[in-house]
Amino acid sequence: MNRPIGLAVALAVGIACLAAMTVLSAPGASRLPWSDVQDLLRLQVMGPGSTQAPTKEYVLQASEPIQERQLQQLEELGIEVVSVEADVAIVRGDLTAFSGLLGEDESLAWVTGVLPNLPMQDSAEPKYYAITLEQAIAACGLDPKLLAPIGDGVVVAVIDSGFTDEITQVLGADQVCFLKMSSPDKSGKAQLVAGRELDAHGTMCAEAIARIVPRAKFLLFSASNPLDRQAMLSLIAEGAKIDIGGQTIDLSTIDVVSNSNYWPVPQDHNDGKGKLARAADAVVTAGIPFVYALGNFGEGTSTDRSFFAASFEDTDNSKLHDFDPGSTSLNDRNSLSIKLDPWDGKDPATVTVILEWDGWPYQVNTGSPEWTRDEIASIQDIDLYVYREDSVTKSLVKVTQSDYDQLTSLSAASGGLKPVDPLEVVQFTVTEPGTYLLVVRNATADHPGNLKTRRVNFHMYAFVGGTTLSMEHHTQQGALVNVGGAEKVIGVGAVGFTTALTWCQMPFSTQGPTTDGRLKPELVAPTAYVSPLTGQVFSGTSASAPLVAGIVAWLRAQVPGATTDQLREALCRSAASLSGDCNSFPGTATCPFCEECNFGVGCGMVDAKAAYQYLLSLGH
Repeated sequence: MNRPIGLAVALAVGIACLAAMTVLSAPGASRLPWSDVQDLLRLQVMGPGSTQAPTKEYVLQASEPIQERQLQQLEELGIEVVSVEADVAIVRGDLTAFSGLLGEDESLAWVTGVLPNLPMQDSAEPKYYAITLEQAIAACGLDPKLLAPIGDGVVVAVIDSGFTDEITQVLGADQVCFLKMSSPDKSGKAQLVAGRELDAHGTMCAEAIARIVPRAKFLLFSASNPLDRQAMLSLIAEGAKIDIGGQTIDLSTIDVVSNSNYWPVPQDHNDGKGKLARAADAVVTAGIPFVYALGNFGEGTSTDRSFFAASFEDTDNSKLHDFDPGSTSLNDRNSLSIKLDPWDGKDPATVTVILEWDGWPYQVNTGSPEWTRDEIASIQDIDLYVYREDSVTKSLVKVTQSDYDQLTSLSAASGGLKPVDPLEVVQFTVTEPGTYLLVVRNATADHPGNLKTRRVNFHMYAFVGGTTLSMEHHTQQGALVNVGGAEKVIGVGAVGFTTALTWCQMPFSTQGPTTDGRLKPELVAPTAYVSPLTGQVFSGTSASAPLVAGIVAWLRAQVPGATTDQLREALCRSAASLSGDCNSFPGTATCPFCEECNFGVGCGMVDAKAAYQYLLSLGH
């Protein structure tokens, strides 16, 4: 009888080689994802013309703000620059164009890392009982049948991946302006221009708001990558005036921003300190309420996304995290399993796993622009591996890995010490259901110089497209990616109407708190309503946030003198309390604007009329 080979054996040879490579690593070492390195090496062995090189899109990270000469260098290599923001660029090209990043081209030493560029994720969840849009709005304290047409003078901004033609059925040509970022010029600068991408998700978001404020003007921003989104938020916060076809669009007139999708790669430790979160907070500081769908990470079984959080624990000195410290099986102890459910159709499923930990510059650096060796070392070098069990031999087979060297600058011959983001990302395709094992390894001690390991706090996100997954261990609270953790943004969770005629927090709805203990969500709103425009059931927190944004726009029209802080306070203090076990959640939450709150439903369900009365009580 064949005995399954455990993780300790499966990793032994690979880890030994990895340790040797890490010790010998230099600035010229490969910065491409591991699986792409394997494909590129195969292409080089097979020779030119043997097979078509796949097109790849990456997030390129540089050691300094990217200059025109570096953009020109990429262009000469056949690499298209999609978007640029400071020291980060979205780039695209045939895989062979990136061969210089294998370590052979010293002129590319300014590139510190390359991550797969992942698409924006929406917060739609399609599997819950549906109500009508009118019923959803009525549950928020506004009866659509009694609503007088309102919204004159109000400007609503919706940021999403795109919008379809259907939105023009509810908004006139003089009410809507489609905007997107242009391609960057040779200096890397992009402009806000007229145009859009196509996506029904954005249409349904705008539709829900338009039903509440049908006379408002809408600025519909298409942003398919994080750099474009960050640029848009900066322009809104600045109150920029944009000339579009001879018409001036004044972004300072925006009354509310609604956003129901997100970039899944973290830029912080779920504490609102990253670039996108700070850009969103800057919009609120400029006097514009920002309403955000927190996402659908609440479930761990038969879902398309899941979340796990832990402090690194290594009781057996294997350098591998103990997912099950008490288990006598090394496979169980040192791995986290994700099981892919069967699916219909011939297309393969795509699995993405992201590992992030508390080694961000703002967490380990004293604030000095000059990094010390100890500060770099405190980032730690954590790696991510994926294995599966061979159906015949029952041994473990490596599927892929992500082993970026976060401490690469410690062995650099020149150029100074530079931080590398504490991230590992893998993406792979599968053609049949099965169980995959995720392994987390601390490789810090493999580096020269007797570097000390520390107990990092890490987060792991798993996404699947084409089927659903179940994660062995799932963390319900804290999956607040990027803008989800922003301090000044109104985070929105989802509730659904049950057969018991009560509103309950939906199991998929992301729960707080942030890693620094702040309340999220602030509010909840109904989900799973039918879009009259598309005929689709619009669900998830994606559907909830536009209802709250629509109510903010309605309050702006009713009480134009209310400040952003007053609007947020009114919404939270007047929120309807939700009782019952389905709305009770662990943890003690500090409620900034309400007497009772928790990390599942925040202050409660939004109530437009009660918020309006609260604003009147303030003297408006």
